[in-house]
Amino acid sequence: MKKILVLSAIMFLTASAAFAQRGKKKTNPPSALKIKIMNSDRLPEGVYVKDNKIYAKKGYRFEKGEDNKAILKKATAGNSVLGKFWCYCLFEGGCVVLITTNFIHCNPNGETPPCEACELGVLIGEPTKKPKKNMPGK
Repeated sequence: MKKILVLSAIMFLTASAAFAQRGKKKTNPPSALKIKIMNSDRLPEGVYVKDNKIYAKKGYRFEKGEDNKAILKKATAGNSVLGKFWCYCLFEGGCVVLITTNFIHCNPNGETPPCEACELGVLIGEPTKKPKKNMPGK
């Protein structure tokens, strides 16, 4: 009789533990920052990558731009834009660029399902040509 009770208790605890594990979300460790540079083969002057973040070198700074973009400028020289940075999700979900004066990085924005792989888009400099008004889709 005791054996049946002990065996029943063990089976109950095993089933309870297995059922509790089903509800837990798996979290993946952060992967290396993926960077896609749109108009060059390297990052703009004044930045470097470390610990999945892009840091501004001494004499440069990041500012918040329009449409959740970060812009890179020299800290002392006018308003010349050296680069624009934004984040997007490679799969489902969304990403945002987190901006400080010293560094930026991509982060899932809390959508469901959460993004598993954010990518950082980079545009070097400020585009000088404006699109024609008569272009289709513009």
